[in-house]
Amino acid sequence: MVMRSARRFHRIRGGASPAVIGLAFVSALIGVAPGAQAGTAAVRRTAIEVTVPPAASAVPGQYIVTLKPGALSSGVMAPSGVRPLYIYERVINGFTARMTLAQLNEMRTHPDVAAIEQDAVARAVDVPRGFAGPITRVPPAAPTTSWGLDRIDQRRLPLNRVYNAAHTGAGVTAYIVDSGIDKTNSQFTGRIAPGYSTVDDGNGTNDCLGHGTMTAGIVGGTTWGVARSVKLSPVRVLGCDGFGTFSQIIAGFDWVAAHAVKPAVANMSLGGPKSAAANAAATALADSGVFVSVAAGNSADDACDFSPAGASRVLTVGASAGDDTLSGFSNVGPCVDLFAPGTDVVSARMGGGSAQGSGTSFASPYVAGVGALFKQTYGDYPTATVLKWINDASTSGVLKGLHGANDRLLYTAGL
Repeated sequence: MVMRSARRFHRIRGGASPAVIGLAFVSALIGVAPGAQAGTAAVRRTAIEVTVPPAASAVPGQYIVTLKPGALSSGVMAPSGVRPLYIYERVINGFTARMTLAQLNEMRTHPDVAAIEQDAVARAVDVPRGFAGPITRVPPAAPTTSWGLDRIDQRRLPLNRVYNAAHTGAGVTAYIVDSGIDKTNSQFTGRIAPGYSTVDDGNGTNDCLGHGTMTAGIVGGTTWGVARSVKLSPVRVLGCDGFGTFSQIIAGFDWVAAHAVKPAVANMSLGGPKSAAANAAATALADSGVFVSVAAGNSADDACDFSPAGASRVLTVGASAGDDTLSGFSNVGPCVDLFAPGTDVVSARMGGGSAQGSGTSFASPYVAGVGALFKQTYGDYPTATVLKWINDASTSGVLKGLHGANDRLLYTAGL
C-alpha cells in the first residue's frame, strides 16, 4: 500500500478527535488567560514552548522531555510526581511521560529541561501488499525472484537476472527497527540475534504484521537478501497494525545504542511528522558507530519534513522503479541521499514464501544490506566513512523523472 498524501500518512486509526483534544490541551499552556496573576504570567513568559505535532498525529497528554547534558531524569521528575513511560540515556538525555497540565507547566519552567514536544504517532512507511492489519489471510503468491536485488549489482539496464556479491555480511549485526521479525522463517535460520520490544501486547519481538519480516528479508534473507550471512536483531517498535509512537521508537534507538554488537547497521523503515527528538536520537545512534539507513517516506513530499528521514548523518533512501524512473510516491528533497529499488520488490513473507510490495520501506533495507557488506569487507569504520563510500559508489545519470532529486542509484561496487 503506497501512501499518497501526508494527511493519510499522519492519520491515527479511529479518528482524530483525541488528538485534537491533545492539541487544545497544549495550546492552552502557551498563552496566559486575561485574568491570570502577574506572578504566573511572569513564569509563563520565561517558560519554554511545547512543540506540537499535526493534530491527527498527536498523542494526548504524552510528552517527550529532553534534558540538558548532565541532568538526571529522576531529579527532574520527582518534585512534580511525574512517572516515566521511558527513560532515555544514550541517544538523548530525557524521558517520556503522561503529564497533567500542572506537571507540564512545571517541566516548562524547570532549569534542567532543554525541550519538550508532544508525543506523536508514527507508522511503518509501507506495508506488504495485502497486509493491512493483523495477518489473517495470505496474499496472492509473489514472484520468486527480485529485480531489486538484481538491479543494485550493475550500473545499467537491462538486468542480467543474477545477483553477484563477493561478501555476505558475515560478522555484522543488522538491527531491524520495525514490527518485529518472523523468527521461524527459514530465510533467517540460525541468524536471529537478541532483540527488544517496546510494544506491550504479548508478542515480544515476533512480527504480527509482516512489514519487519519483509524488510529483514531484503537486508539479509537467504534468497532475497543483500547480505545473506548477517545476523538480524528484531527491535520491535510498531504494533500489529503498523503504528507506534515516537516515544517507543526513541526507546528502540536507545536500546540499540546501549546493546549493539558491532560492527552493526540499522534499518528504519518507519516515520511520522517532523520531530526534533526523533531526529536527534537517530543522529546519535549513527554517531555511536551504527550505520543507519532510513526510508524517505511515501507521500511525494519533502523528506526533510518527516522523521527520522530528516535526521543528520543517517542515509535517507528514496525509491526507484524497474525502469529506473523515480517511484511516483517517493519523498524527495535535500534530505534524500540516494535511491534504491522500491516498486514491486520481492522479499520474505511472514509465515513463509515471498511477498511483493512497494514503498521506500523496501528501498531502505537494500542500503542497510550494502552497509553490512561494506563493514565485513573494510571493517567497522565510522558512519561518516560508510556514508561517503556508499554515496561515492552509487550510479549517477541513469534515473529518470527526478524533478531535481539527487541523481544517485545504489550500487554494490563489487562488495
